[in-house]
Amino acid sequence: MATLEVKGERREVEVEVVTSKSVSIDLEDELTTPDTLPTQLSLLHTVPVSGCCTSVCSYQGNTYVGLESGRVDIIDENNQLSRKFVGVGNLVLSVAVYKDRLYTLVYDNPYTVTVHDLTGKLITNWTHTDHWNGYISQLAVVSDQVVIPDRQNKRLTVYSLTGEVIKHIKCPLLSPNLVSMCAVDNLSVVVSDYQTSKVFKVNIPSGEVEWTSQDVPNPEGVTYHGGRVFVTNCSNTTRVWILDVNTGKLLTEISDAAIRTDSDVFDLHVTGNTLIVPRYNEHKVLFYQID
Repeated sequence: MATLEVKGERREVEVEVVTSKSVSIDLEDELTTPDTLPTQLSLLHTVPVSGCCTSVCSYQGNTYVGLESGRVDIIDENNQLSRKFVGVGNLVLSVAVYKDRLYTLVYDNPYTVTVHDLTGKLITNWTHTDHWNGYISQLAVVSDQVVIPDRQNKRLTVYSLTGEVIKHIKCPLLSPNLVSMCAVDNLSVVVSDYQTSKVFKVNIPSGEVEWTSQDVPNPEGVTYHGGRVFVTNCSNTTRVWILDVNTGKLLTEISDAAIRTDSDVFDLHVTGNTLIVPRYNEHKVLFYQID
């Protein structure tokens, strides 16, 4: 047992040391997640960006924003659009930062994955077979593996961090339409499929679909934080659905009218008690407090 103090609160934590693997745990993020379910969203900041924004992720205080123009920009910890980070040449479908590397999925035929360090230097890139005209897809990084939907072949392709194909996972639930995906732990991803109105969790080592939810009509964006899966949908509603990550059970819904006003939301991200929402058509990123 060890005593951990986070923001003035002391907790007794049981720690198991594993010597055979490198383990990284964000203790502050998990421990500050409230046990009670959130009931509302409070708008904190609105940050204009330089074009249609498709995807977001947060890492070490910075928010990385993928743009239709083929750029990734950075919103800094002071909520200022600080700079153009990298250019990748075409519509950025998805961004994820893992172990100080930025992974982007870029729209093309075929799609392209690019990897940059946090100075903007290109490390590597590779192509991915999946091309559906006009439909968003995403990637997720799980335990040193990059997972990307291959909707044409109804499977998930699992790559090493440098682009070698490790395996394919059959995924008959995938449709040839808009798909969103996020990593939820060191073993699994959660996928949302707009056309089938399904959200489902896939175990990467086994390939097993652990649960399927049909509580969210036409889901668009999905992200994970603190044992919960947050989902938006493709309609003029203003809701965010929250599912239990272990069972897929619908826990609650929260809303704010500013989330959507005829503007698609293809992605979202939660860090601590902050929800980050890119508003595609309106060229802005919204930051909410989750209460």
